[in-house]
Amino acid sequence: FQSNMKLDYFLGGRSAAPTGGNYWSNWTGPDDDADGFVDSPYVITLYYNLDNLPWTQQDGWIVSQPPTADSLLETIGDMYAEGLIDNAGIANSLASKLDAAIKKIEQGKVETAKNILEALINQISAQSGKHISAEVAEALIADIEYILDSL
Repeated sequence: FQSNMKLDYFLGGRSAAPTGGNYWSNWTGPDDDADGFVDSPYVITLYYNLDNLPWTQQDGWIVSQPPTADSLLETIGDMYAEGLIDNAGIANSLASKLDAAIKKIEQGKVETAKNILEALINQISAQSGKHISAEVAEALIADIEYILDSL
């Protein structure tokens, strides 16, 4: 199955792979509308198939919206609902720490918020591969680090 239209999927604040489209190293442009897809289909010579949504960059679907503390709260809830964080207590603890950091940011207490976010990273690292899937832990930590860098 291959779609002829772009479909947006999001996991928390990150867009995930859409249906259709592959990256072809010899087919990377033009992309006049800057949507991340080459403007014309890629012809697969075997059986004369087409890829109607070829990506302009390898892993182009990973282009993300910058994470925010609020989007990260939503992601934690989503990951728990999907079983990628498999313990309610841990999911609640992560959300509580993140909520506390949000409140400190709103109060202008940035250093305190940074300390809370660092503690959150430590907690996620400790649970990586245990009650938090390693892939999810890596993504959460990357998002928290992005937030830390933006403070």
